[in-house]
Amino acid sequence: MSSLQVRPSPPAAPCSRSRFGRNVWLVARGNVLAQALPVLAAPLLTRLYSPSDFGVLAVFASALGIGLAVATARFEWSVPNTRSPALAAALLVLGAGGLALSAVLVTFGWGLLDAAALPRDWAALSAVGWMLPLALLGAGLQQLLQAWHVRVGELSALGRSRVTQSAANVAVALAAAGFGVWGLVLGVLAGSWVGLLTLWRAAEGLTRGLRRLTGRRVALAWRRFRAEAAWSTLASALNSASFAIVPLLLARHYGVVEVGYYALVQRLALGPIGLLGAAVSQSFWAEAAQLVRSDIPALERLYLRSSGQLAMASLPLALFALAGPLYVGPIFGSEAWQAAGWVLAATVPMLVGQAVASPLSHLIIHRRQRWQAAWDLVRVVLLAGTIEWMGAAGASFAWTVFGLSSAVGAMYLVLFALNMAALRTAVRRA
Repeated sequence: MSSLQVRPSPPAAPCSRSRFGRNVWLVARGNVLAQALPVLAAPLLTRLYSPSDFGVLAVFASALGIGLAVATARFEWSVPNTRSPALAAALLVLGAGGLALSAVLVTFGWGLLDAAALPRDWAALSAVGWMLPLALLGAGLQQLLQAWHVRVGELSALGRSRVTQSAANVAVALAAAGFGVWGLVLGVLAGSWVGLLTLWRAAEGLTRGLRRLTGRRVALAWRRFRAEAAWSTLASALNSASFAIVPLLLARHYGVVEVGYYALVQRLALGPIGLLGAAVSQSFWAEAAQLVRSDIPALERLYLRSSGQLAMASLPLALFALAGPLYVGPIFGSEAWQAAGWVLAATVPMLVGQAVASPLSHLIIHRRQRWQAAWDLVRVVLLAGTIEWMGAAGASFAWTVFGLSSAVGAMYLVLFALNMAALRTAVRRA
């Protein structure tokens, strides 16, 4: 965090525990429904698409994730802390401007990419990569609108957007199955724009905030939040890289089929946990943004109580993943997918850490962007080093995934400790 400080916000209304639970329920319900669609469709999709198609999709999604981490300059992360709707709208405009510039840069950058820079098995990516700018625009605008909904503390639209996005994704992927990997990528593109439309329609007050915008307000938002946005962007880029680079690094040592196994695991386990975690994270963020200004001890109690509840909820998820070798092959249609069950079992440490520690991390709320960026940097280095070391040593694909999963799980313990340190520091200051 830079030395530039934001003016203190007026005292917020006391946090409503019932509102927190209601928001978690509303978003989680939508996320569960959203994830149920691709999971139920997975046995059919694995018969319509090959492991190599899923492998190319995984690399496409990784490139999209890296782009989303920096495209909006993360101005939206500061939106929940703004004092007025007009200032929040100004931050969204700044983020949208960065997004448009990023889409242009991706378009030209992809055109300059030498095909020789891609692994030999990834020729299909050079074709579908031209869809990246459109996917980046749709998903980036979604990020901006999600921040607006978090600011007002009413998150039901987030759950609805997940459902419509998932439905569009699955429907297009099934309808376009005859086009190979293009069908999967078109599904991602359609889902992002359909989900965006749902969020826009439900963004109460945003139109009024945009109408009140002036060049002076946008300039004020730029001066006040640019340093904070820079640190947030760095933290976001490192955070995204720690997940997005996994398929890219695995592709250096293993074939497209093995990376396709990892893509299926993301669809079965990492994706659902990410969506459920987003429900808790967005709801917790909305409460923490108020409590950090009004009642730090209450925020600490909420953090500890929620951490314990998530730890208990993660146990059945761990058992589900450990049993992967028993059911993945038979359910998904052929012996070609049998090895994916062992890959699923290998991800247990990462799954538990992501389910418990990630949704409740709120270092940004404490304006500890530097801590978050440092943690993400260490995680990226540790993850990349683990994959490179085990891949070069000739470890099997499942053991390499277990190694990176264990490294990420250990880093989530460190993240919990950092959040506790930030809370204890805030309590002493209060």
